[in-house]
Amino acid sequence: MSTTGEIFSKNLDSTTRGALGSIRSGSMIARNEFLFESVYRKFEETSLEIGERAKKVASNNCEGILKKISIHNNRVKQKFTPK
Repeated sequence: MSTTGEIFSKNLDSTTRGALGSIRSGSMIARNEFLFESVYRKFEETSLEIGERAKKVASNNCEGILKKISIHNNRVKQKFTPK
């Protein structure tokens, strides 16, 4: 599974990567706002992607836990139900 940083860097397009490199070198100060908006938009998209993945993982884990509880509950009922 990808880390947050890997997902974020994977989703940056080449223009944004180039702009980020230029700003780091100090040659593109006038385009800071463009870069900020672009990076912020990618950050929002990535956050949503991570949130959706987290929901899926939590959902899968909950289903597994509920199945285990159900199996255990059925076993207890079988053992302790008067015949």
